[in-house]
Amino acid sequence: MTPSAADRMATMMRALAEVVLPAIDPANSLAVEQARLVLGHLAVLSGQGDEARLDALELASEQDLARQLLALPAGGPLSAAALANLATALAQSADGLLAASARRTVLRRALEELMRAASDDGSDSLRATSWRLGLAHARAQADRARVWYAAAGFESEPQISIPEMLNALEQARRPEELRL
Repeated sequence: MTPSAADRMATMMRALAEVVLPAIDPANSLAVEQARLVLGHLAVLSGQGDEARLDALELASEQDLARQLLALPAGGPLSAAALANLATALAQSADGLLAASARRTVLRRALEELMRAASDDGSDSLRATSWRLGLAHARAQADRARVWYAAAGFESEPQISIPEMLNALEQARRPEELRL
């Protein structure tokens, strides 16, 4: 029987904490620091669980943002080209042959291109709405990242756990509407 990833992670953490760290010469501060850093990263990874679910939810969020932006009038030629590229990227992001993280990369590049083009020659509504929607999307994404990396200890008081966040996101109408 193959042990689960969680069991293997726990075994590695236990070996590092109970065997490797005590065997390191305390005078070798760099080795002690690096071993503790590895132990900390393993702790973060062990608490994160199903990264594929988070990637899928992030992809859905970015697809929703793309759809909202595609509904806006372009403006000049740069914005028109960027909107056309975004439409292509959105269609490609729905192709389930690639991992969600790879589909997200293509879509994010097209979204970034549109944001730059909108500031150059976008219609007034494209410029204003892309700014507003982009900021709302970035805030929601930052909130999700804060929860996802809470085990690293950067958040003094995490407001929600990873399973709670993933379940709440799956039930939200739009990921950006969820406030963590």
